[in-house]
Amino acid sequence: MPEGKQASSWWNTLPGVIAALAGLVTAIGGLLLALHTLGFFEKPKTPVDQPAAKQAEPKTIPNDAEPKAILPKKAASKKPPIDTAGSEAKPASYSIPGTNRAFVEKDGHLASTENGNPLCPTPPGLRTGCYALEQQYRQNWRNTPDGYIANGRKVKTFANRSERIFEILGSKHAFYVDDGYLFEYYSAAILCPWPRAGVGKCQAIEPQYEAKWHNTPSGFIADGKVFDRDEVMRQVRLGLF
Repeated sequence: MPEGKQASSWWNTLPGVIAALAGLVTAIGGLLLALHTLGFFEKPKTPVDQPAAKQAEPKTIPNDAEPKAILPKKAASKKPPIDTAGSEAKPASYSIPGTNRAFVEKDGHLASTENGNPLCPTPPGLRTGCYALEQQYRQNWRNTPDGYIANGRKVKTFANRSERIFEILGSKHAFYVDDGYLFEYYSAAILCPWPRAGVGKCQAIEPQYEAKWHNTPSGFIADGKVFDRDEVMRQVRLGLF
Protein backbone atom coordinates (compact mmCIF):
# COMPACT_ATOMS: atom_id res chain seq x y z
CA MET A 1 0.00 0.00 0.00
CA PRO A 2 2.74 2.58 0.85
CA GLU A 3 4.61 1.86 -2.44
CA GLY A 4 1.41 2.40 -4.50
CA LYS A 5 0.82 5.66 -2.82
CA GLN A 6 4.35 6.89 -3.62
CA ALA A 7 4.02 5.92 -7.31
CA SER A 8 0.73 7.58 -7.74
CA SER A 9 2.00 10.73 -6.08
CA TRP A 10 5.02 11.03 -8.51
CA TRP A 11 2.84 10.63 -11.58
CA ASN A 12 0.44 13.09 -10.16
CA THR A 13 3.18 15.77 -9.93
CA LEU A 14 4.69 15.19 -13.46
CA PRO A 15 2.15 17.33 -15.34
CA GLY A 16 2.88 20.17 -12.96
CA VAL A 17 6.61 19.90 -13.60
CA ILE A 18 6.07 19.93 -17.36
CA ALA A 19 3.82 22.93 -17.10
CA ALA A 20 6.38 24.72 -15.00
CA LEU A 21 9.17 24.02 -17.53
CA ALA A 22 6.96 25.22 -20.38
CA GLY A 23 6.28 28.43 -18.52
CA LEU A 24 10.02 28.92 -17.90
CA VAL A 25 10.88 28.39 -21.56
CA THR A 26 8.16 30.83 -22.57
CA ALA A 27 9.45 33.40 -20.14
CA ILE A 28 13.04 33.01 -21.39
CA GLY A 29 11.87 33.29 -25.02
CA GLY A 30 9.93 36.42 -24.24
CA LEU A 31 12.96 37.92 -22.53
CA LEU A 32 15.21 37.12 -25.47
CA LEU A 33 12.66 38.60 -27.89
CA ALA A 34 12.46 41.75 -25.87
CA LEU A 35 16.27 42.09 -25.76
CA HIS A 36 16.49 41.49 -29.51
CA THR A 37 13.85 44.16 -30.12
CA LEU A 38 15.90 46.60 -28.10
CA GLY A 39 18.93 45.85 -30.29
CA PHE A 40 20.98 44.19 -27.61
CA PHE A 41 22.08 41.35 -29.90
CA GLU A 42 22.62 43.46 -33.10
CA LYS A 43 26.24 43.80 -34.39
CA PRO A 44 27.61 47.35 -34.81
CA LYS A 45 27.53 48.57 -38.44
CA THR A 46 30.40 51.10 -38.11
CA PRO A 47 33.14 48.68 -39.19
CA VAL A 48 31.25 48.11 -42.43
CA ASP A 49 30.66 51.84 -43.02
CA GLN A 50 34.21 52.96 -42.18
CA PRO A 51 35.86 51.56 -45.33
CA ALA A 52 33.37 53.48 -47.46
CA ALA A 53 34.22 56.69 -45.59
CA LYS A 54 37.94 56.06 -45.93
CA GLN A 55 37.60 55.51 -49.66
CA ALA A 56 35.75 58.78 -50.03
CA GLU A 57 38.46 60.83 -48.31
CA PRO A 58 41.23 60.24 -50.89
CA LYS A 59 38.86 61.39 -53.64
CA THR A 60 38.34 64.82 -52.09
CA ILE A 61 41.99 65.46 -51.18
CA PRO A 62 43.37 65.35 -54.76
CA ASN A 63 40.48 67.49 -55.99
CA ASP A 64 41.35 70.18 -53.45
CA ALA A 65 45.07 69.90 -54.17
CA GLU A 66 44.82 70.11 -57.98
CA PRO A 67 44.19 73.87 -58.17
CA LYS A 68 47.18 74.51 -55.89
CA ALA A 69 49.42 72.46 -58.15
CA ILE A 70 48.20 74.24 -61.28
CA LEU A 71 48.67 77.82 -60.03
CA PRO A 72 52.48 77.70 -59.81
CA LYS A 73 52.66 76.27 -63.33
CA LYS A 74 50.62 79.17 -64.69
CA ALA A 75 52.76 81.68 -62.82
CA ALA A 76 55.94 80.06 -64.13
CA SER A 77 54.66 80.21 -67.68
CA LYS A 78 54.52 84.00 -67.44
CA LYS A 79 58.21 84.38 -66.56
CA PRO A 80 59.79 83.48 -69.93
CA PRO A 81 58.32 86.50 -71.74
CA ILE A 82 59.84 88.78 -69.08
CA ASP A 83 63.24 87.13 -69.39
CA THR A 84 63.17 87.13 -73.16
CA ALA A 85 62.16 90.78 -73.21
CA GLY A 86 65.24 91.67 -71.18
CA SER A 87 67.52 89.67 -73.45
CA GLU A 88 66.19 91.41 -76.56
CA ALA A 89 67.83 94.73 -75.55
CA LYS A 90 70.25 95.82 -78.26
CA PRO A 91 73.19 98.24 -78.00
CA ALA A 92 72.21 101.84 -78.65
CA SER A 93 73.02 103.09 -82.14
CA TYR A 94 73.37 106.70 -83.26
CA SER A 95 74.04 108.68 -86.41
CA ILE A 96 74.91 112.30 -87.08
CA PRO A 97 72.06 113.77 -89.15
CA GLY A 98 73.11 114.86 -92.63
CA THR A 99 76.26 112.73 -92.61
CA ASN A 100 77.34 109.14 -93.06
CA ARG A 101 78.67 108.96 -89.49
CA ALA A 102 77.18 106.08 -87.51
CA PHE A 103 78.07 104.82 -84.04
CA VAL A 104 77.11 102.03 -81.67
CA GLU A 105 77.52 101.72 -77.92
CA LYS A 106 80.31 99.28 -77.11
CA ASP A 107 81.41 98.44 -73.56
CA GLY A 108 80.07 101.75 -72.27
CA HIS A 109 81.44 104.04 -74.98
CA LEU A 110 80.74 105.00 -78.58
CA ALA A 111 82.48 103.15 -81.38
CA SER A 112 82.37 103.75 -85.10
CA THR A 113 80.35 101.25 -87.11
CA GLU A 114 82.70 101.88 -90.02
CA ASN A 115 85.93 100.57 -88.48
CA GLY A 116 85.01 99.61 -84.90
CA ASN A 117 87.38 102.16 -83.32
CA PRO A 118 86.13 104.13 -80.31
CA LEU A 119 85.03 107.68 -80.92
CA CYS A 120 87.66 110.24 -79.95
CA PRO A 121 88.70 110.80 -77.27
CA THR A 122 89.23 107.22 -76.21
CA PRO A 123 87.62 106.29 -72.89
CA PRO A 124 89.84 105.64 -69.84
CA GLY A 125 92.00 102.56 -70.15
CA LEU A 126 91.99 102.31 -73.95
CA ARG A 127 95.23 102.89 -75.85
CA THR A 128 94.02 102.12 -79.34
CA GLY A 129 93.39 104.45 -82.22
CA CYS A 130 90.17 106.44 -82.15
CA TYR A 131 87.74 107.64 -84.76
CA ALA A 132 88.16 111.42 -85.09
CA LEU A 133 85.35 113.75 -86.10
CA GLU A 134 85.39 117.20 -87.63
CA GLN A 135 85.66 120.06 -85.17
CA GLN A 136 82.01 121.04 -85.58
CA TYR A 137 80.87 117.63 -84.29
CA ARG A 138 83.26 117.10 -81.41
CA GLN A 139 81.27 119.13 -78.92
CA ASN A 140 78.14 116.97 -79.27
CA TRP A 141 79.69 113.60 -80.14
CA ARG A 142 82.52 112.28 -77.97
CA ASN A 143 83.48 109.80 -75.28
CA THR A 144 83.93 110.77 -71.64
CA PRO A 145 85.44 108.98 -68.63
CA ASP A 146 82.06 107.68 -67.43
CA GLY A 147 80.09 107.30 -70.66
CA TYR A 148 79.63 109.34 -73.81
CA ILE A 149 77.89 112.36 -75.28
CA ALA A 150 75.58 111.71 -78.22
CA ASN A 151 73.91 114.61 -79.98
CA GLY A 152 74.80 116.87 -77.05
CA ARG A 153 73.20 114.63 -74.43
CA LYS A 154 75.29 112.90 -71.77
CA VAL A 155 74.77 109.13 -71.53
CA LYS A 156 76.31 107.65 -68.40
CA THR A 157 77.05 103.95 -68.82
CA PHE A 158 79.72 103.11 -66.26
CA ALA A 159 81.37 104.65 -63.21
CA ASN A 160 84.76 106.24 -63.60
CA ARG A 161 87.38 103.59 -62.75
CA SER A 162 90.42 105.84 -62.33
CA GLU A 163 92.59 105.42 -59.26
CA ARG A 164 92.81 109.05 -58.17
CA ILE A 165 91.21 112.36 -59.14
CA PHE A 166 93.15 115.63 -59.04
CA GLU A 167 91.61 119.06 -59.44
CA ILE A 168 92.87 122.62 -59.62
CA LEU A 169 91.10 124.47 -56.83
CA GLY A 170 89.23 127.55 -57.92
CA SER A 171 88.94 126.33 -61.51
CA LYS A 172 86.96 123.87 -63.58
CA HIS A 173 89.97 121.68 -64.29
CA ALA A 174 89.95 118.11 -63.00
CA PHE A 175 92.16 115.18 -63.97
CA TYR A 176 92.24 111.43 -63.45
CA VAL A 177 95.24 109.10 -63.49
CA ASP A 178 95.35 106.23 -65.94
CA ASP A 179 98.40 104.25 -67.05
CA GLY A 180 100.58 106.56 -64.99
CA TYR A 181 99.58 109.80 -66.76
CA LEU A 182 97.09 112.62 -66.23
CA PHE A 183 93.92 112.78 -68.31
CA GLU A 184 91.45 115.65 -68.45
CA TYR A 185 88.41 114.38 -66.56
CA TYR A 186 85.54 115.82 -68.60
CA SER A 187 86.88 115.24 -72.10
CA ALA A 188 88.97 112.09 -71.37
CA ALA A 189 91.80 113.69 -73.38
CA ILE A 190 95.36 113.27 -72.14
CA LEU A 191 96.85 116.35 -70.50
CA CYS A 192 99.52 118.20 -72.45
CA PRO A 193 102.31 117.72 -73.22
CA TRP A 194 102.00 114.37 -74.94
CA PRO A 195 104.10 112.05 -72.71
CA ARG A 196 105.23 109.52 -75.30
CA ALA A 197 107.28 109.79 -78.44
CA GLY A 198 105.53 111.23 -81.42
CA VAL A 199 102.89 113.90 -81.79
CA GLY A 200 99.39 113.43 -80.47
CA LYS A 201 96.44 115.58 -79.53
CA CYS A 202 96.29 116.59 -75.88
CA GLN A 203 94.24 118.79 -73.59
CA ALA A 204 95.95 122.14 -72.92
CA ILE A 205 95.29 124.29 -69.88
CA GLU A 206 95.85 127.99 -69.14
CA PRO A 207 99.52 129.12 -69.02
CA GLN A 208 99.34 129.97 -65.30
CA TYR A 209 98.71 126.28 -64.51
CA GLU A 210 101.14 124.67 -66.94
CA ALA A 211 104.13 124.73 -64.59
CA LYS A 212 102.40 122.82 -61.80
CA TRP A 213 100.08 120.60 -63.87
CA HIS A 214 101.45 118.69 -66.83
CA ASN A 215 102.61 115.31 -68.05
CA THR A 216 106.24 114.32 -68.38
CA PRO A 217 107.90 111.50 -70.36
CA SER A 218 108.20 109.47 -67.14
CA GLY A 219 104.99 110.42 -65.31
CA PHE A 220 103.23 113.66 -64.40
CA ILE A 221 103.37 116.70 -62.14
CA ALA A 222 100.26 117.54 -60.08
CA ASP A 223 100.19 120.75 -58.01
CA GLY A 224 103.95 120.96 -58.33
CA LYS A 225 104.61 117.46 -57.01
CA VAL A 226 106.39 114.96 -59.25
CA PHE A 227 104.78 111.51 -59.68
CA ASP A 228 106.89 108.85 -61.31
CA ARG A 229 104.84 106.67 -63.64
CA ASP A 230 106.49 103.40 -62.59
CA GLU A 231 106.00 104.23 -58.90
CA VAL A 232 102.38 105.16 -59.52
CA MET A 233 101.76 101.88 -61.35
CA ARG A 234 103.42 99.96 -58.52
CA GLN A 235 101.18 101.67 -55.96
CA VAL A 236 98.16 101.01 -58.13
CA ARG A 237 98.96 97.27 -58.16
CA LEU A 238 99.31 97.35 -54.36
CA GLY A 239 96.08 99.29 -53.98
CA LEU A 240 97.85 102.26 -52.37
CA PHE A 241 97.32 104.93 -55.02
